[in-house]
Amino acid sequence: TQVWDAVVTHVQSGRTLALFRCTQMLLYPKAA
Repeated sequence: TQVWDAVVTHVQSGRTLALFRCTQMLLYPKAA
């Protein structure tokens, strides 16, 4: 759930950043 928490926090700062992070995680789950 740590990943989701991070996304939620990013959403407050910038939804674009959160979206990019979410995509990156999906593209590179190993990196996460």
